[in-house]
Amino acid sequence: MSDSTSTAQISVSVTVLKQLFLYMNSLGVNSDPFLGSLGIDPATIKAPDTYIPIDTYLLIQDEAAHYTNDPYFGLHMGEYAEAGSWSILGYLMMNCKTLGEAFGKSARYSRIVGNMIEGSVKFRFNKIRAILDTPPHAPKMTRHCFEATISSSLRMMRTLTGVHLSPLEVRFAYPEPESTVEYERIFCCPVKFEQKENSFTIPLSYVNTPIPMANPGLLAHFEKYAQDVIFEMDRQDEYTR
Repeated sequence: MSDSTSTAQISVSVTVLKQLFLYMNSLGVNSDPFLGSLGIDPATIKAPDTYIPIDTYLLIQDEAAHYTNDPYFGLHMGEYAEAGSWSILGYLMMNCKTLGEAFGKSARYSRIVGNMIEGSVKFRFNKIRAILDTPPHAPKMTRHCFEATISSSLRMMRTLTGVHLSPLEVRFAYPEPESTVEYERIFCCPVKFEQKENSFTIPLSYVNTPIPMANPGLLAHFEKYAQDVIFEMDRQDEYTR
């Protein structure tokens, strides 16, 4: 399979853009004219259950950073993550009993949100390290992608549990920016740059943190829906091979 064909299969749910638009709106920026300036019809990326190619997502995100003149756009975009930002997956996580169960479901059904960034987990003593990577055939991504992913993951952890949880450490593979103030404010932990990976580490004990909104009935409903979505995605993949 060629790289171009593989790249075309990397896509992102338009629900991820919700947090991007919420942040832009908080700055007083109307997203519709912005999208129009990129030659994108707003209606095409705001329809539910729609997926956009990775190239389109990266264009919107990186141009939004320039448009708002925010060098920390990814960090700030992540602060506006909410359950709906992660499609049906966010609502599924909201109804799990514990944070550990929620992120276990996230790993199982992550394709619903997109396959732009792949995550893996390493356990060491009493810590969990979540490592972010990209498919080998993915186009080069700016730091906004990784910063938004970690920032939004932290936002979801805090929102789901109602507890101001913070990582033990965050690592980024790129050079240290001019200022690290926003990293320290958002993550509330040591942040290292020029590392071998993009990752964040949390205490193992976090997995037992309860989720107050948990509802077993709704969890079963949303998980069935998620399973159906994954089944349909697999069917489409098989059809296009």
